[in-house]
Formats: sequence, C-alpha cells, structure tokens
Amino acid sequence: MRLTSNTTALRRLSASELRPFQSYRNDPKEACYQCWGQMDDSTAADFLAYMSSIAPLMEPGRRTQLAVTEASSNKLIGDVGLRLSEDGYAAELGVTLARAARGQGHATRAMNLAALLLFETTDLAQIDVR
Repeated sequence: MRLTSNTTALRRLSASELRPFQSYRNDPKEACYQCWGQMDDSTAADFLAYMSSIAPLMEPGRRTQLAVTEASSNKLIGDVGLRLSEDGYAAELGVTLARAARGQGHATRAMNLAALLLFETTDLAQIDVR
C-alpha cells in the first residue's frame, strides 16, 4: 500500500526504520504535544514489526500507524495515526513529523491522503482530527 501526492507519501511502517522512528518519536519538543510516551528500542521494534504486517489495514476499534515519507526518496519523516470507531463510521486522525520535515506541507498532505484512504476503503461518515 502506497499513496502519493507530489512530495509526500503514506505507506506501511517498516521494522527497518527503528532509528529514524525513535529519533522523532523521542524528541522531547514533539512528545509534549502527544498522548504517548517514549518507547525503548525493543518496544519500538515490536511496534514497527506489528504495524508493518497487520491485516486488514483498517479494522473498527483498532489504531493503525502509517509512515509519512518524502515521495521522492521514501525517507521516513513521520507517521499518521488512524483509528476507526467501534462501529466503523467515524475515525480519528493524528500526525507526527520530525522537526526537519515541518513547515513544508507534509502534515496537510499526509492528512489528505489518510482521509482519502479511509473514505475509499471503509464505510466512514466522519473524521475527527486530533
């Protein structure tokens, strides 16, 4: 699965991306805006392995994280979280970006791509942005 705009793409996270994932996820200036805490490397590696292989991708009541990448290089620059409600008719979206990737429109494009994915693959009627 890969969705692409002109400069931003969404795809599944990869277990091989532990270092860049931990770099932005453990940035204290980012973590203060998030509801999650820091993960040690072992927990993060397990999380990445799980997110790289869950099927189906979208399931009511479950959170899914997708990689946000630069479209041209496929370099991980953040992730977007999606969670379908238990009935599958509403979803929550959130995005986390590495500091160096901010201010370039990647978050807006990632949210648009995530919304497109949700509306095309589910019975979604509403999105709540967090």
